[in-house]
Amino acid sequence: ANLPDIPLTAEVRHNVFLVVKEALNNAVRHSRATEIGLRMAVNEGVFTVEVADNGQGFDPAARRASGNGLRNMAGRMADIGGQFEVRSQPAQGTATVLRLPLTPGEAGGSSSQPRVTHFGDAPGRPPL
Repeated sequence: ANLPDIPLTAEVRHNVFLVVKEALNNAVRHSRATEIGLRMAVNEGVFTVEVADNGQGFDPAARRASGNGLRNMAGRMADIGGQFEVRSQPAQGTATVLRLPLTPGEAGGSSSQPRVTHFGDAPGRPPL
């Protein structure tokens, strides 16, 4: 399946790119994962991106007060009207999820079926 051709502003594209880049960077640098997956989907007018790994995970409630990465990622998504979520547990891996509502008509096509593109199945994660 292919993602629809979605017109997005330069600001939205830039912020989504930077948040995904940081999520991938975090997974590579900190997770000790053997697999990292990237999934994108448009379903019911919401563009979703998930970066998931099978690494060491962490307790999101106990994250470092000195680190700004996750806070900056959440702020970038809020700036463009999106949502940011991190799901993780020690020894259970991490999933970083971005959700961006699209205005009617931007998702393209009239199909009510979700359009999903998988860039490698995220290890141990259910579908979006």
